[in-house]
Amino acid sequence: AFPAVGVLSAAAAWAAAGNPADTLYRAELSTDSFASLVNSSDTFGLSAVFGSGGQGANLEPDRRYHVRVRASSGAVTTGYNPLGSATTLAQEPASPALGALGLSSASLSWSANSNPASTRYEAQLSTDAFATVNSSSLTFGTSAAFTTLSQNTTYHLRVRGANSAGVATAFAASVTTVTFAAAPSSSAFSGPGVSSITASWGANGNPVGTNWRIELSTDSFATTNLSLTTTSIS
Repeated sequence: AFPAVGVLSAAAAWAAAGNPADTLYRAELSTDSFASLVNSSDTFGLSAVFGSGGQGANLEPDRRYHVRVRASSGAVTTGYNPLGSATTLAQEPASPALGALGLSSASLSWSANSNPASTRYEAQLSTDAFATVNSSSLTFGTSAAFTTLSQNTTYHLRVRGANSAGVATAFAASVTTVTFAAAPSSSAFSGPGVSSITASWGANGNPVGTNWRIELSTDSFATTNLSLTTTSIS
């Protein structure tokens, strides 16, 4: 009965049921079981398209529509035959953007892009550009937060929508971020010499490869005598 359903349109089809080629059909579209009409289409064919590219204004995304049809031939008009209902597809979420970021958390927000409040979204988080998914979040809102993440780690985030019939959109473009690094812990000095000194510290949960910046001062950092960056912890 519905050979094609899009975000802004729906096509309905029916059988002639023995009617001759000059039979006129009237198809009607409704969102409230025909207490009111959204639109109607008169045709000698066996299908009608409503919305974008067809009859009337664009349909609404993620909205359930009912269709019925009747036939007229000469002075005889049949009653309406219900063709059932179909739900338009949801729009792909728009404008994904990073939200709050912390040592072990990251969030993603997006625009509903004209989808109704009943549209469900799935946000995903990955460390390998979605070859695998580390975590996902289902929500009817327009943001998602992920917690218990690893610090100083690169994460990719993306989101897609699904209409009330469960048909998913494509994913919106992903965004990438790096969680904050933790401050070093348990710093200590060792091996002072005539012209050298060794400083060491704990990684405090930061992964291998974390960049550390070391500064040396003789006046409590009113000025800095020396600074360097290293990935080691001493």
